[in-house]
Amino acid sequence: MDGQFVEIPSLHSKETHEPTTMLQLYPNGDAILVVHHRTKPSMKCLVSTTILRVASPYFESLFGSNFKEGAAVRQGECPEITLQEDDPEAMEIILSIIHFKYSEKFSSLKPALLAAVARQSDKYSCNVALRPWISTWLSGIENVSDPKDIGLLLTAAYFFRSTESISSVSKGAVPHLNLDFDSEWSKHEMTAILPFEIKDALAGEISRVLDQIHLAIQWNERTLGSYEKSYTTEQKLCMKCGRLPSRDVRDDRCRRCSSDVLDSLCTTETRIAAYFRCLETHKLWPSVQPFKIHTVSTLEDRIKRDCIALHGFGFGSWL
Repeated sequence: MDGQFVEIPSLHSKETHEPTTMLQLYPNGDAILVVHHRTKPSMKCLVSTTILRVASPYFESLFGSNFKEGAAVRQGECPEITLQEDDPEAMEIILSIIHFKYSEKFSSLKPALLAAVARQSDKYSCNVALRPWISTWLSGIENVSDPKDIGLLLTAAYFFRSTESISSVSKGAVPHLNLDFDSEWSKHEMTAILPFEIKDALAGEISRVLDQIHLAIQWNERTLGSYEKSYTTEQKLCMKCGRLPSRDVRDDRCRRCSSDVLDSLCTTETRIAAYFRCLETHKLWPSVQPFKIHTVSTLEDRIKRDCIALHGFGFGSWL
């Protein structure tokens, strides 16, 4: 059953973000948490300190004997505790789950909200209490290709302290990030928090895959060069017009300029030249710049789409 919101009138809510709603998570609650954010409307939550203390070491300490909040509860008061700079929607999810108030909307969270939930779950030591939900949220992640969303999912996995999810999200991220991904992540508060070690490991894996692609491009040149046999092709060669398809040849003459045509040969040199023309046409050669700015998936798509049919050469997959 969902928690219930109760309207609380406030004359100055627009200017000060004072709470305008009370989320009743426990009918006989003995404390009120005021979730305050600098840009979003605040929210009050009527909670059970007993449930919070069982669910979280943070709240166990807060409502224990060493803090005034705990003393107020034991004296029969209902103290208000302000939680500064917390996302109200994220705290609604965390507190509702802890109080067994299920909502269908909690089942699947967008990356930005999931990262906010993870950050605050870690802040208030709720990861153990949320573990079944964390498993559901992180296992439902698939086919995420937007760089910003990838950064948010990694942030969520980090704050949930899920080594397995950090690994799986990082693996799925490799095709969709270029080597400069951190320059964008560092501009945003949530993704800028990610530790250097996680980002460095991800950059290293991207570099490894890009190196494999680069090596494959060079290896195909070597393979083409090692095949010395020459043979005629279906095309003809006009000394004035260049290579011609068979439809432009009539009676061994070029239909464009009436010049004599010759057999067109496929040799080691022409194969290598055609290979590099294909790479250059689709901005894969010279290869230094493309490998700096493009993602693995972009490079792989270009190669497969434009060059895989060239003399039967394929590149396979590097992931």
